[in-house]
Amino acid sequence: MIDITRKKHEPIMPEKATLDQARDTGQAMVLLCLIIVIFFRQASFAGIAFVLLLVNMVCPQVYKPLAKWWFGLSHLLSRIVPRILLGILFYVMVTPVGLFRRMLGKDPLQLKKWKKGRDSVLRERNLTLRAKDIINPF
Repeated sequence: MIDITRKKHEPIMPEKATLDQARDTGQAMVLLCLIIVIFFRQASFAGIAFVLLLVNMVCPQVYKPLAKWWFGLSHLLSRIVPRILLGILFYVMVTPVGLFRRMLGKDPLQLKKWKKGRDSVLRERNLTLRAKDIINPF
C-alpha cells in the first residue's frame, strides 16, 4: 500500500551523514570538477579533481560535513521540483488537450447528460465473461 500521509516535522537536513553518503558526495565533487574541465576549459580543475578523488578513496570521512549539506539540499529539492515540473507538465500538455477536445464537442464522460433525466449515463454492456477473460483481462 502506498503511504500518502504527510510528515509535518520531518527535518530537511539529515542528522548525520553516513560513510556511503560521504563517498557519494566526494564522487559528486570530482564529477563537478571534471565537468568544469570539459565545458569551461579550465585545466586547473583536473588537478583539483585528482586530489579530491584521492581524498575520497583514502579518507572519505572528510566529506561527512559537506555530505550533510549536500543531501539536505537534495532532500529540499526533492520536495519542491516534482511539484513544479508536474504542474508545468499538466498545464502545458493535459490542459490544452482537454480544451481542444471540448472545442471539438467531445464528451466521453457524458457530463452534459448527467442529472438531466432519470436515466443512467452509464453504458450498458451485454457481454458474457469467460474464464479466459478473467485470467487475461487485457
